[in-house]
Amino acid sequence: MRTRIIVLIALASLALAAPASADFFALEADVQGTYLRLDGISLPESSETGTIAGLGAGFRGRLQILFLNALVDYQHLFTGGQGVDMLHAGLGLGYRLDSLPVIALYVQGSVGLLMLTADEGAFVGDSNSPALDPEMGGQVRVGGGLEFTFAADYLAIGVGADVGGHYLTGEFGYDFSVNVHFGLRI
Repeated sequence: MRTRIIVLIALASLALAAPASADFFALEADVQGTYLRLDGISLPESSETGTIAGLGAGFRGRLQILFLNALVDYQHLFTGGQGVDMLHAGLGLGYRLDSLPVIALYVQGSVGLLMLTADEGAFVGDSNSPALDPEMGGQVRVGGGLEFTFAADYLAIGVGADVGGHYLTGEFGYDFSVNVHFGLRI
């Protein structure tokens, strides 16, 4: 009798259990409006450092296999002239918490390359600063955000923020960005 009760409880538990799921693969492509601030950038033809900051637009692509991310983030700041172009390509880790039906919280971090180019007058407070030729360095950053998913979880709109440090133009500095994004989730 005892064996039958145990078997019935086990069968009932299996029948009522929610199916397990794990995200093995994810692909995201976002367009974004952004505010970006990069400090500690060497002014061209000078020994001083300056800050580049402003509003812009860009895109972000992310490929995730298990918890490992390959990330590409491009942002163009509208600082006058042709503006500022920033590109980050990195590898990192990410975690998504989908505990609510249409709201997802995420955190991610990456280490990678940073490329920056700036038009004349792009540095904050120095309208006469010369153009910054394309510079390449390294960047470490972490971030997180909140997304609202819709259209069967294939589309999302959200807000996010990233903070990090970079080594560029022979100087260490920090960076900060906030974005509003809209994108595709596969």
